Amino acid sequence: MQAKLKPIQSELNVNSHVKQGGSALVLALFIIVVMSVLASSLVKMLSATNESVAVEVYGTRALLAATTGVDYMLAQLFPIDASATDTASVNTLACADITSPYSFTLPTSTNLGMANCSFTASCFDLVVDVNASATVENVRYYRVESIGTCDVGEWQTSRKIEVEAKALTYE
Repeated sequence: MQAKLKPIQSELNVNSHVKQGGSALVLALFIIVVMSVLASSLVKMLSATNESVAVEVYGTRALLAATTGVDYMLAQLFPIDASATDTASVNTLACADITSPYSFTLPTSTNLGMANCSFTASCFDLVVDVNASATVENVRYYRVESIGTCDVGEWQTSRKIEVEAKALTYE
């Protein structure tokens, strides 16, 4: 009688597949966990970038609102209809002659891009005697301050601008 020989190779392969059956599951689970951590950090990074861009945009709008306030006050102090070369026609106004502080909420139309923005502008003046011996040598200096704010739900941005000017005529 002849003895049957069992193939050794096939038994080894069967045993090795049985032992490695769970490692593929662990490897797949590890890859899924790593990819989900990467995806969640990417989402957080993108939302932080969107927030910073939104704050920057509203900061620029607040700066434009503050600039509008400075322009308004300077237009009150130095009217456009006065000639810069004809000093007799230039009225030297004091800050007390205009409304200061002046607050204004910009138009709220969403087409204008300045919705929910406003400014508060203030004027301060100082008369300086530049020549004590002369009778009319007083110079008026102005400082105009404007604070522009944009309030959008959870964010409120503000910017402040200060401008100094000198009157065109002596008092």
